[in-house]
Amino acid sequence: MKNNRKDQILIIALFVVSALFLAKAGIGSTLRENGEDSFHFNPLLVDGKPMDFGTLKPGMKGTLTVMSANPASPEAEQISFRVYLRRGEKTVTETSEQVVNQADLGELLKVAMEGDQLVVEPAQEIHQKSRRVLRIVLYKGIQWFPTGIRQDGC
Repeated sequence: MKNNRKDQILIIALFVVSALFLAKAGIGSTLRENGEDSFHFNPLLVDGKPMDFGTLKPGMKGTLTVMSANPASPEAEQISFRVYLRRGEKTVTETSEQVVNQADLGELLKVAMEGDQLVVEPAQEIHQKSRRVLRIVLYKGIQWFPTGIRQDGC
């Protein structure tokens, strides 16, 4: 009887592992329709490199460009877009109606505050999967040793 119980547990474990493997294979094939990752990709480039969303903060510098698809795919091409800074429901920058091929992040983010949103909207409807809304976050570092310098700018 004890041996029979171990066999049942082994069969259930093999079934679960097989089901997980098949589920992962199915998900992977749906993400790669038309030869590209159609669900998860980063269309934003800063100075020609994929944008790291964790580094988006006031004072950031670089040239922002937007790609139509995953930048690593051969079908990717640079597209025109609108970019602006939004605080709550109000647009902070005056660039929301301008269609550009590239944008200076330093100029856009010089008035940014924590909680603002950087909105990147492709100009053409067919490229809307490249639309992104990014939240501006200020990261305060850990002060390991007291320096005697006040952090409030005084």
